[in-house]
Amino acid sequence: MSYLKISKNFYYYEVRPHNKPKSWIPSSKYQNSLVLNVIKNVQVVRNEFSAGAYMIITSGVRTLEDHQRLLDSGYNPSITSDHYFGEAPKIPIGIYKHKKYGVTYNFAMGAVDIVSVGVSIANMFDIAIDLTEQNKCSFGQIIHESSSSGKEWVHFGGDPKPFLSKDMIDFLNKKKYMISVDNGHTYKELKS
Repeated sequence: MSYLKISKNFYYYEVRPHNKPKSWIPSSKYQNSLVLNVIKNVQVVRNEFSAGAYMIITSGVRTLEDHQRLLDSGYNPSITSDHYFGEAPKIPIGIYKHKKYGVTYNFAMGAVDIVSVGVSIANMFDIAIDLTEQNKCSFGQIIHESSSSGKEWVHFGGDPKPFLSKDMIDFLNKKKYMISVDNGHTYKELKS
């Protein structure tokens, strides 16, 4: 079976929600635009890898079921994660995010979590930051994450500039470069 490509090295099925068939495609033109936006920039980072090195997307589009599955596995996924790719998850009443954003979070710009083969996770993180600082690619966030079990990955959040006003981007105030070493529970911001 032939699968639809997003870019030179990535296919749509690689960003599909957990347990969806490989024939998955985005549910709307808007979601597709978000997928194209994040993968276009990830491809720029991938192009810097030497022959034989590659990336594996471990998480792309997230559903509420995925959110719960990750919680049950000991991770700390955010209800305001960019992994929702344009979907609007409900924010539970009583948490501080509800007061800031309201009943739903409508600003998910798309994100993928990636592990690399032939390039260390730390090096992939540094390459992505360097390319972003050189204006060769653009992300909303780049986060070096690791779990208590020692797994590491880089979270690449979609660039909000094509979709949101500067005022809204300022309101969201997402930190651009971060590191987390405890399953996404706490983050340390890196200054650019």
